[in-house]
Amino acid sequence: MQEQRRSTDQRDPIESRRTSTARLIRFIYASGIIALILALAWHFGRDIFFIEGSGRVSAKTFVLSRPYNTHIRTINVVPGSKVKAGDVVAEFDSFQIDQYISDLVIAISVQTNKEADYQIRLSSSNAAMSTETKRSDFAASSVKRMERLPQGMFSNQDRIPFYREQAVAKHDLATSLAEASEIRAQLERLSNNTLLLNERISKITHEFDDGKLRATVDGVIGSKIARTGDTILTGDNIAEIFDTSEIYVDWEMPLRRFIEPKVGDKVYITSGFNNLEAEIAEIFPISTPLGTEKKAIYSTTPQGQTVRIKGEELKNLALDSYVAVRMNYSRFMDTFFFTIRNLFKK
Repeated sequence: MQEQRRSTDQRDPIESRRTSTARLIRFIYASGIIALILALAWHFGRDIFFIEGSGRVSAKTFVLSRPYNTHIRTINVVPGSKVKAGDVVAEFDSFQIDQYISDLVIAISVQTNKEADYQIRLSSSNAAMSTETKRSDFAASSVKRMERLPQGMFSNQDRIPFYREQAVAKHDLATSLAEASEIRAQLERLSNNTLLLNERISKITHEFDDGKLRATVDGVIGSKIARTGDTILTGDNIAEIFDTSEIYVDWEMPLRRFIEPKVGDKVYITSGFNNLEAEIAEIFPISTPLGTEKKAIYSTTPQGQTVRIKGEELKNLALDSYVAVRMNYSRFMDTFFFTIRNLFKK
C-alpha cells in the first residue's frame, strides 16, 4: 500500500514538461505583445518628446569648371583626396581654346595688313602734301598779282582760270590734310585694337594654364568628379572641393513640430553608432530637399525647413553623408540622452 501511495504522489514527467513549455510560450507571447505595444507607442508617440529629421554633412563648396568645352586627359585626384590651393587636379585639352587663339591671331594679321596699307597711304599723302602746299601758295600769289594789275589788262573771262586753279589747289590740299589726319586716327585705332587682341591672347593663355585645372582652396575633393577621357561641356562641373575649415549639417527639419526651434538650441546628431552634440546656427526660410537626385524612384522626398547646424564634434563626420538629427522638446530628454550617450562612450 505504501509503494502504491508513493507512486500516486509523484508528478507525471510528460505533464511536467508540457506545463513548463506552456509557461514559456505564454511568457514569450506576452513579451511579444508588450514589445509590439511599446514599439507602436514609440512610433506614434515619439513626436511628443522630440523632433527628428535627416541632414546632410556638408561644407562650403567650390566648383571647378571651365567656360569652354574640354577633353579630360588625366584626373590626378579621387573623391576624398586632400588638396591645397594651386594643386593640379586635372589636365585637359580644348579645341575651342585653340580655335579662339587661331581666330585672334588671324584678326591681328588682318589688323597688321590694314596698318601697313594705312602707313603707305600716309607716306604718299605726306609726300604729295608738300607739292600741293606749294601749288596752293603759288595759285594764291598769282591771284594776288593779277588783282593788283589794272582792270583793263584782264577780262573776267581771263580771270576765271586763276580763281579755278586757286580753288582746286586749296581743295586738293584740304583733302590731303583731312586724309592724313584720318589715316593717323585709323592707325591709332588699329594699334589699340592690336594691343587689345594681344592682351586677350595673353589672358586666355594665362587662364588656360597649359591645360591644368588647379584647386582654388585647401580642402577635400567631393564625389562629383569627371573621369579621364570625359568630354565636359561649357560650364559643367569637372570637380568640386569642400572647404574643410568649417563643416556643418544642413537639416531638413520636419514641418510637424510642437515647438519652434531657435538659434542656439541644442541638437543631437546620429551617424552610425556615434551620437554627437551640436547647436542650431541658422534657420533659413526655405525648404531644400536633400539629395533628391540620389533617391529611389518610389521613395518620398522629405519636406521641411532647412536648418544649419554647427559644432566642434562635426569635423569627425564624413562629408556628403546623411545623418539623423534630433532636437528634444524638454531638458529632461536632453539629460536622459546625454546620460545614455556617456554610458555608451564608457
